[in-house]
Amino acid sequence: MSNLTQIMERIDYWACFFLDSKYHTFYNDTHKYTYRCKQPGSYLSTNYNGHLFFIILTSITLFISAFGTVSNLLNIILLRKAMTKCMSFRESLSILAGIEFVNCFFSLIYTILTLCILENYDRSKVTLEFFMMSNLIMQTGRTASFYHSILVTFERYLLVVAPFKSRIWLRRSPLRSFIGLVIVLSLAVFLNFPWLVKRIVGENYVQTWSTNSTLKNYPYLIKRSQYSTIWGRSLQDILLLLKSVAPFPVLLLLNGLVYHAIFSWNKQRATLTRAHKQDINSAKMFSVIVFILLTCNIAPCIVYITQREQMSIYRELTMLQYLSEVSGASAYFFVQYRFRPTFKNEFWKLLGKLGELKINGKRESNEISSSVTDNKLFHNVNYCHRQSSAIFLDKVEVVCVNTLL
Repeated sequence: MSNLTQIMERIDYWACFFLDSKYHTFYNDTHKYTYRCKQPGSYLSTNYNGHLFFIILTSITLFISAFGTVSNLLNIILLRKAMTKCMSFRESLSILAGIEFVNCFFSLIYTILTLCILENYDRSKVTLEFFMMSNLIMQTGRTASFYHSILVTFERYLLVVAPFKSRIWLRRSPLRSFIGLVIVLSLAVFLNFPWLVKRIVGENYVQTWSTNSTLKNYPYLIKRSQYSTIWGRSLQDILLLLKSVAPFPVLLLLNGLVYHAIFSWNKQRATLTRAHKQDINSAKMFSVIVFILLTCNIAPCIVYITQREQMSIYRELTMLQYLSEVSGASAYFFVQYRFRPTFKNEFWKLLGKLGELKINGKRESNEISSSVTDNKLFHNVNYCHRQSSAIFLDKVEVVCVNTLL
């Protein structure tokens, strides 16, 4: 055994998420091949309760992800419907709803695939690729959500501080909105670029070798790509701070400035125009959205620090992280419904139209079924009439014959 050629390969974080030990060794007659996990996966509780708690968290995440997908789609429809030529704020809100829709939709896919892989329902290459893709899109979408919120908060600050000039500067322009969206998405991709290119799905070439590892049940693995060594640990830490930590103090600072400006204008409330009051109310509403966004994204930071200190990937904490993120993305609908009467009215109008379509559909089906029933009844009556007529004629013939005789 000691004369075997030894090879060691470090596998990716997300491959280790599904594995319970640090080293996975495979043997054949000439080689000893070892896959190494820097942080192996585990449950917080070593007995069945840990797995059960993970399943419960996964089920809740699935439900909230599905709700967030539908509710953010409703946000986009209702906001686009109520949009006017001068309402750039609603356009900004619809863009944020679009980003959160993508986050919730891919969170739904990610959660389903996590269960499929962990419970050994499907571990094919396509499943692992979609799992990896959905996770990367969620990370990028989360960064885009942060920086788009910073952009909108800055717009709200300008409209509160300088209402007249800002309404001219920030008048709705499709080109300006498109440029802003491109900048936000480009920044999100740039900050997540090392994670976008450093992973690949590769074949487990030593799966058929002798081993006691659970890795023998994985025909494919998430591995490090050839570009993974380009990005140093220091650069990745800097990008991680910029995409996950830096938005917190920036958003807190901007919201503090917004509330300070609102407090100053409240002293001159008699001089406020109707449009300025609307801008102040919009700034207050968006500050609630920002507060929910920040609160629900504290958990990922705590989970990251905990797992790095413990050198283990706790599956319950990882799922709790995604549950927290998707909860923030799903709460956006309730904020709109609570603070915007026009949004509430449009929502109930849409439900009314859907109800009318359902009622009309039932009426049409009832009319079709009643017409079919009437036709059947008409044919039955005609048939009975013909039968009775035939019987009557037979009786008349019998009477005539008897009379002749």
